Amino acid sequence: MSNVWERFNNIAKADEVIEARSKFDPIEEGTYKAKLESLEPSQSKSGLPMLKVSFRTESNKMVFVNQVMKSTNKPSASAFLIGLAVTLVSGIKGEEIEFENMGSFAEDVKKVAKDKKGESMTIKVTYGDDDEDHSFPKVKIIPELKEEDVFEDVSDAEFL
Repeated sequence: MSNVWERFNNIAKADEVIEARSKFDPIEEGTYKAKLESLEPSQSKSGLPMLKVSFRTESNKMVFVNQVMKSTNKPSASAFLIGLAVTLVSGIKGEEIEFENMGSFAEDVKKVAKDKKGESMTIKVTYGDDDEDHSFPKVKIIPELKEEDVFEDVSDAEFL
């Protein structure tokens, strides 16, 4: 007698499953070149405002950030959580976003998503001390140096 899944034996090969699983294993802390895959204002399962962001690294690893922006346990923490989200979106945009209210921030997020989706950027991934499973990555955008920001090496120059 066959089991209930036996008829699905051909939907994926073992090596394809291994490769797919490796893409969703938590990424190690470090700095990566990555493309912005998605950026959107959303809601958590409980209806709280949430920023959803995903990046794909050059090695094809996915990094997901889901930043809830309202604390139900400590209302004073909401401003901090919103600040984290504004900082991340500002980094993606490449310039500071001025926060006015949640509605205008959602519009800013949509515009940045439209302008920056697919763009390559440098991200730094870290995890909190209590995140032993590396389930909740913290992502910081590392700004690219512009030519005018690079100083010429003058260590051998003669000074007047």
